[in-house]
Amino acid sequence: MKFSAKQQEGVKLCALSLPTFFTPFTLQIMRISLLVFVFSFVGLQLLFGLTLKSQDMKATPVTVGLSNESIQAALKKIEKQTVFRFFYRKSDIKELPVLSLPPASRTVEETLNELFHQSGFTFRQLDQSILIERKKADQAPERKILGRVLVENTKEVAMYVLVELLRKTDSTLVGHGYTDSTGVYRIPTTANSAMLLRVSGLGYHVYTTLVTDTAQQVSMPDIYLKPNINQLKEVTVSAAKPLIQRKSDRFVVNVASSSLSINNNVWDVLKQVPLVNADDNGSLSISSKQGAVVYINGRKSNLTGQALFNYLKSLPSTTLSDIEIVTSPGSEFDASGNAGILNIVFKKRESDGYQGSLSVTSRQATYNSQIFSGAFNYRKGKLGINATPYLNRDRKLITERHDINFLGANTSNIFNPTSLERNELRNFYGGNLGIEYNISPKHTIIGSLDYNPNQQTLNWINNSSYLNKNTQKVDSAFVFTNDRKMKGHSLDAGLNYQLNLDTLGQNLMVSANYFEYVDNTSQFTYATVNGTGEVRRNERATFPQNIKNYTFALDYKLPLGANTKLKLGARSFNTSTHNDLFYAFADATGNYIKDELRNASYKYNEQINAIYASVDLSLGKKWGLTGGLRLEQSNTKGKELIKNEVAVDKDFLNLFPTLAITYMPNAGNTFSYTLSKRIERPDFWQLNNLRVYNNPTQYLEGNPFLQSSYILKNEFSYTLKGNYIFLLSHAYLSNNFSQFLLANNDDNITRIVWLNYGTGNIADLTFIANLSIGKLIKSSVTVAGNYAKYKGRAADEVVDNSGFSANLKINNTLAIAPKIGLSAYVNFTHRTPAVYDLGEGSKGMSRSNLTIGFRKTVNQFVFTLSGADLLKTSADRFIINSKYAITNNKNYFDSRSVSFNIRYNFGNSKVKKNKPTESAAQEIINRSGH
Repeated sequence: MKFSAKQQEGVKLCALSLPTFFTPFTLQIMRISLLVFVFSFVGLQLLFGLTLKSQDMKATPVTVGLSNESIQAALKKIEKQTVFRFFYRKSDIKELPVLSLPPASRTVEETLNELFHQSGFTFRQLDQSILIERKKADQAPERKILGRVLVENTKEVAMYVLVELLRKTDSTLVGHGYTDSTGVYRIPTTANSAMLLRVSGLGYHVYTTLVTDTAQQVSMPDIYLKPNINQLKEVTVSAAKPLIQRKSDRFVVNVASSSLSINNNVWDVLKQVPLVNADDNGSLSISSKQGAVVYINGRKSNLTGQALFNYLKSLPSTTLSDIEIVTSPGSEFDASGNAGILNIVFKKRESDGYQGSLSVTSRQATYNSQIFSGAFNYRKGKLGINATPYLNRDRKLITERHDINFLGANTSNIFNPTSLERNELRNFYGGNLGIEYNISPKHTIIGSLDYNPNQQTLNWINNSSYLNKNTQKVDSAFVFTNDRKMKGHSLDAGLNYQLNLDTLGQNLMVSANYFEYVDNTSQFTYATVNGTGEVRRNERATFPQNIKNYTFALDYKLPLGANTKLKLGARSFNTSTHNDLFYAFADATGNYIKDELRNASYKYNEQINAIYASVDLSLGKKWGLTGGLRLEQSNTKGKELIKNEVAVDKDFLNLFPTLAITYMPNAGNTFSYTLSKRIERPDFWQLNNLRVYNNPTQYLEGNPFLQSSYILKNEFSYTLKGNYIFLLSHAYLSNNFSQFLLANNDDNITRIVWLNYGTGNIADLTFIANLSIGKLIKSSVTVAGNYAKYKGRAADEVVDNSGFSANLKINNTLAIAPKIGLSAYVNFTHRTPAVYDLGEGSKGMSRSNLTIGFRKTVNQFVFTLSGADLLKTSADRFIINSKYAITNNKNYFDSRSVSFNIRYNFGNSKVKKNKPTESAAQEIINRSGH
């Protein structure tokens, strides 16, 4: 959104503001000094933070399955998936019998233990080589301790838990191993005396028993591990996971093991995530793209804009696991938009029992706001339930400044400065409920429900004056007040059924979704002329909005051998929207009379049917290839009901290809390239023909004739050792559209409307570094450069704008006193001026944000004190150049604040992820603007 305005959900009201304002010289010096310090700090981090590590067979995962195959075949499969090379005598290995091994994800060491546990061979790692050799003849006779480990209450197998053999006399370790995918362990040892057998796993009580049998092979009775259901305590994670990692088709941000989890809510986390741009006005995008589609646990959220902002602002961050960023979505994702995908992954239960948290946050800005939230997870056998209720009482004072310098033949002597203050009193409550039931290992049903009611009151006062530039005197001025009441809800219900057809990954997913959005808005507006008291406007208006969507989806995945995976799917989206606008103005006696000229009723229907196919290929040890096609057929109909006029009736058929290539010469270097074609469809509210007035001289209107634009995108990425990522991308936009502020040649009336204008070229270069400075400081640095060029024409406006911009984001975590649970974080973001696709020379000005926080853990309680926008430098300032007017804007969304959060955690410490599901609801609902 170019015009930093208050946007009413669905109707999207916009206003303008001013970037030019006087700043004292000393404050400018302080800001320059701060930037010098920040860039110096980044340089030191880059200088001292570089660490390179080789792979370890104890930690490197592989997936190997055998069906009456030789050990040589198994070793070749490991070599294809890793940088390891095996050295052995072929004559020795050929003597070993063929094996069968269930496919599963294990470390290289665990896999080799499975392969050689009954042989006379040992193995050891030498750098990136693994030597396999016969055991020495002088070694003591080897014994084997065999058995099986199960979970006590569910009787399910306990996979990959640690089993150790300790000498009874002094507890010296004489053998160890892990259970396999069937819960079985086979531990070789040369000890011939009594031993202790110890079994341990994350989330289970340690089990210890005595082994007195000295036979060559000892079969132990089944061992039952008891889940650890002690109270959950806050844990400081010190794992070596970098903040952001590159996977085959996405970036994964490890929130749970980073400082990002210190933030109080999910939206505050997104503001700090590398590659993501988010602000307190509800704007959300990936890198320099035009937006982001949000998924939650693999299922698309049907909320966008302000509704999504308010929802994520209410959810506690303590339940976050990862945030996945898909910069170039494949064919299985919806083809709409020059936007990436954010998949927010929450933690789920892994053992029977319960887990949860309660949180209360008090935020002090101009006014005090409060958020109360909870997160509850429960699992019993085959049933898993999670719920997240919340109550968000949000209070803000928004200030805006807009200066319009008119340039028309009859308006060139008019200068219109406007200042606006808006009190926003918003109450959001509701939550989500998810239920998963595993009927059997092959059949799973997942249901979800999100219900989010809201009540909002927006009161603003707009002081506007008109100056004669020749005389430097005020010709006229008015005060415009608006009291708006908003009440509505969103409802999103989904049902998914998953059928696992085999153990190799073949499955079928059937999904159905229903989405409903209701917004009932009414407002009273009153405008008087300063000095005379003349009433310029006294009216009432209501503009209800209703959106409904039914979506059905079918997805099929089929592995074709060890190196090929096939994905097939179909989608059907059915959406209807109904927008009404009813005005009534007061006559001389104070009675309100319907304004038949401005009243409108608009109905819009859209159906999109799509099929897709995608193939993943492994080409040898180093290359990977993914290709896909998506075919979409869409039908749209729009009609103005009062005038009985058809505004739009269109049919489209589009084909969207994708291609991705990955090259991994070794474990430390990964190269990838992606080519894709996408479509940007207008949001529903942009297509209706309603006209809503911001003030007596400015209005917003939809455009039923707005057309979709197309995006051709190339992306290249390089990842070094998992800690350093380079991302280069280019997007070509054809028939692009944007929001224009249009003045005219004759009077001071301005309108805001979306129009197609021409082409856009956007190139990005991004560098991400995950750094460690000593043992106490961890940091993530993101530096992004952008070049954009827009060219075209809309109405009387010429679009010809190009330029460079840059973004800097630094996240630092300081372990002040780890032993007593005291930590801190310092985060800084900065954006340089950036060009807009409006007029000539239109651009947004620089902005930055400094956030500091402290966290203290006391048993199950976590206390967080934080300050945001401490320098008050996050104001949205921009300038718009159009043919008949130049507009300077400055908007501030009450971002500078101090927050205090108390969180109480309870339940088990072990967590299980429910099966992730992709939503049947796709891009259609995203365009609802909610």
